[in-house]
Amino acid sequence: MGTEILIATLIITAATTAVSTYANMEAAKRQNEAIAKSMAMNQKMAEKKQEQLTERRDVLTTQTMEYSDVEALKLEKQRAVARGKIKTAQAEGGLSTGGEGVGVDILNFADAESNFSQEVLALNTSTAVDKIDMDYQYGKLQNLASYESQISNAMMQSRSEFLAGLTGAMSGIGTGISMTSSAVSMGE
Repeated sequence: MGTEILIATLIITAATTAVSTYANMEAAKRQNEAIAKSMAMNQKMAEKKQEQLTERRDVLTTQTMEYSDVEALKLEKQRAVARGKIKTAQAEGGLSTGGEGVGVDILNFADAESNFSQEVLALNTSTAVDKIDMDYQYGKLQNLASYESQISNAMMQSRSEFLAGLTGAMSGIGTGISMTSSAVSMGE
């Protein structure tokens, strides 16, 4: 009778070991598949975010450049209007608008002021475009850091199917040994 109990417990041990091994391996496999799906979705989201960042940068840069072009045209128009008014006032006042003298100095001052305004506009435009690009680079780095963090978390959650199976086997063997020990104790 003792041998039959021992054989039965060994069969039960083998069965629980096999079932536990298989169950743990399947659980690890399902978990890893879910992680892989999640990471594929995270990758698509990161790529979409990158596209949005690029599109935003491009739109803002285009808008800034267009605004700058309009402002440059306004400044040029203001310059032409100012020169016209100065020449009209000079002609009415009997001042010369060519060669040398106060009339030419006034025109040169108006030109210098207009040139300065154009330079300030160009500098402001360049600064604005640089800021847009810096914001883009910052967003890009944040997006990458977020995606890398997700990858790291996923790697920590993934499980080796082999090790999961080994753990299941050890658990099944432990259960079988416990049952065998109990059976032997009861048979005594």
